[in-house]
Amino acid sequence: RRPGAPPIRGWVAAQPAPAFLDAEQQALFLRAYSAASFLMGCSTSGVDSYPLDGGDPPELGDYETVTLDSGWTYLVAQGRYARWEDFQAMLDGIFTPADQEKLLQERRMRGGGVSPLSPADGEGRTCFLELERGSSLEYGWADVPDTYELVSQSEDAVEFYLVGHYADLTVQPDETGARPLSTERWPIRMERTADGWRNFTCPIE
Repeated sequence: RRPGAPPIRGWVAAQPAPAFLDAEQQALFLRAYSAASFLMGCSTSGVDSYPLDGGDPPELGDYETVTLDSGWTYLVAQGRYARWEDFQAMLDGIFTPADQEKLLQERRMRGGGVSPLSPADGEGRTCFLELERGSSLEYGWADVPDTYELVSQSEDAVEFYLVGHYADLTVQPDETGARPLSTERWPIRMERTADGWRNFTCPIE
């Protein structure tokens, strides 16, 4: 049986979702946030961190490797989305094809033009490059939950900004340990399609 949409991981569930979204839209937002975290985030190995249907983490052993003609060596995934068709179906349930390509293109640009995730072994298995990007120190030091600004909302589309908060690390903290903060706004659009709601844009930082 196909794995389908994954359970929302604990750290993702702790991410505040926009209150102006309904329950279906909030679940979509959190799944998009989770997928973007390994498509564009700190580690591509996140593809193997999705829990199984019962919520248990996958039991991972030593990774098999596949070296392509390009000379890049991929790890063969073992977890919930070890089969590429299942991984692709998960992405199709969250993002439009254009947004999937946008996310992967951004990652390819940062990875020297090489796709970080693909059915690279020719057997339909999900393979990934072991890449770490690191997260923004300024974002982490701010330690302020993301907030949201609604732009427009209808029965067929929702547009809003995710507002991230960043600490100014060039300034010494005050007696409470706080530093001046700045914000950056990331546009997000959700649209109702024939197959249900999909995330059309998402933050890449």
